[in-house]
Parts: sequence; C-alpha cells; structure tokens
Amino acid sequence: MATNSRSIRSLCWVSAVAALFCLGFIAGWFAKPTHPNYTNAVHHASDCSKSNMIKHFFSPLSRKFTRLPHLSGTEQNLIYAEQIQKEWQEFGLDSVEMVPYDVLLSYPNVSQPNYIAIVDAQGNEVFNTSLAEPIPAGYEDVANIVPPYSAYSAQGQPEEDLVYVNYGRTEDFSQLQRQMGINVTGKIVIVRYGKIFRGNKVKNAMLVGAKGLILFSDPADYSADGVKPYPEGWNLPGGGAQRGNVMNLNGAGDSLTPGYPAKDRYVILGGHRDAWVFGGIDPMSGAALVHETVRSAGRLLSKGWRPRRTIIFASWDAEEFGLLGSTEWAEVEYISRQATESLSSTHHHLTWKRH
Repeated sequence: MATNSRSIRSLCWVSAVAALFCLGFIAGWFAKPTHPNYTNAVHHASDCSKSNMIKHFFSPLSRKFTRLPHLSGTEQNLIYAEQIQKEWQEFGLDSVEMVPYDVLLSYPNVSQPNYIAIVDAQGNEVFNTSLAEPIPAGYEDVANIVPPYSAYSAQGQPEEDLVYVNYGRTEDFSQLQRQMGINVTGKIVIVRYGKIFRGNKVKNAMLVGAKGLILFSDPADYSADGVKPYPEGWNLPGGGAQRGNVMNLNGAGDSLTPGYPAKDRYVILGGHRDAWVFGGIDPMSGAALVHETVRSAGRLLSKGWRPRRTIIFASWDAEEFGLLGSTEWAEVEYISRQATESLSSTHHHLTWKRH
C-alpha cells in the first residue's frame, strides 16, 4: 500500500561553467568568415575535437560516474559535482563555478517504503509487491539505492477497487466514461507508461476524481523484440521499475520560486548529472558527451584558438525532479529568455533548441 512520502528542502548543487569560446560549428552560425582560411580552420578544429572525443569517450567516463547512486541533492551527487568542477578546470576553461540553490525536493520515506497490496474481504493482504528492485550482479554491497517512487506524489494510503485506463490520456478516460459507462471516481486507476508525461496522467486521474494511481511499464512498450533484458541486454527486466516526478506545472523549475527576465545572450551546452540510481544511460551517456566536449574545447583553447561567441558549459543537478537545477540557475542568471542557442544532452544524443 502507498505510504507517506516526505518533501524536504535540500541543497541542489549545480555546476555552471562560463567561458569565452564556442565550438567551430557554432561560430559558423553567428560570424561571417573574413579570412580565406577560416573555413579550413573551422573544419580542422572540428576534426581534432571529434578524434580526441572518440579516443577518450564513453566507457571510462560512464564507469567513473555510475559506480554509485547519486540522487538529486545527495552527498554523492555533490562529490560528482566537485569532481566535474576539478576536471573542467584541468581541461583549461577560464572559470568554473559551483552554485548552490535551495529548492523543494521529494524523497521517499525509507522507513516505510511504498508497495502495492491486494486485500481480501477481511482486510488481509493476499499479495503484495516487493519493496525494492532486484540488485544487479556486482552491486550487492552498494548502499543508498532509492526504492522506486514517484517524486512529488501525494501522501496517503488509498484502498479501493481497481480500474485499468490504458495510458491515462484524456481520450482514455473519456472512452471509459462515455462509451463504456465506467465511472472511475473514487477508484484506483492502473495506467501504463507512455504516450504522455506521467505528471499529465496523474493530473487526468485527479480531474476525474480517482482516489489513487498505479503506474506500470508494459512490456509491449518497453521490451524490444529480439533484445534480452538487463544485464544481458537493453530491455527493462521483469523486476525493474521506472522512476520520475509527477509534478504538473506550466513550465519547469522549482515551484517555490518565480522566473525572471534575462538580458544577456549566451550559447549553452549542458546536461544533467543526477540519476534515480546509477544513471548508466540517463544521464551519464549524455554527460560523458558534454564532459568530452569540454575536454576538446580546452585542448583547442590551449593551442591558442579563440571563439567569436560566449559559450556556457553546464552540469545540472535535480533534472529528474523537474529541471530544477538548470531552471534555478537560468532564473538567477537572467538568461532563460535571451539564450541565443541551447544544446541539451541527456542520453548519448544531443537535442538542439532555438530560442
């Protein structure tokens, strides 16, 4: 049965790095070449960066930053932040800052972990789920693994009949009520992950008066054909559970602080560092890419190359709780509305956003 969860205010450490340079391909966006060898120089710098990134890339960094759990706001994530700060300084950046913020985070009650139970007419539990996921081989002695939970979920211990509502979309609830005549008011709804943000699923359930909500990962959505489950393959194992926050806001960031307009304009390349547990794919595959990009940029800087635009490299904390670290920094630094371009790396690919 769901037990009380507690929300506490915790220091969210965010590494933000400001340096007066950017990568060659970014410079091409904003400056017209004035030298006949400009294009060749840009291509040469890009080729050098790619070759060095390939040489030093994913495996060593992934191992280094995924050995231990590092949930947002925890001591271990601060240790990783300090390690990243130290290495970015060694890469040759002009300045590296670590900025703390006081934000609202949501942690589970470790003494009374959440679970789901089926009870009979007499109130006896005839089935209950495990309190934690199976520990993978090699991690038996690792402590501080947070059990599966949904951050910012409401406190309570609901008990009621169950109703399956597909993906928990508006059309799913509408089909139940209007076409099938099933009223979910006061019921506990079962919803599978996918199609829409989990926070929207919770909001939709609240709008129709549901008493509680159970989220699960359907193998049809999270088990690719021909791929074995972890640790032999990439598929989610049978005992695995997704983690995430269910806060539904108009915009990202700490719900306790407002946003501010910004005047300065920068190019931002960054990704988050925190993980629900070890973070082998999300976020460390993307964090490794950012890390190696900083190394390559520092190497070019040491050879005398200077850019034509300001770039900020960033390693954020508390992304999993609603983009808190990056949003808090943007609010304080007055850049959220005037950033020229931003690059965000979570998994091993980059997403490009124009503002």
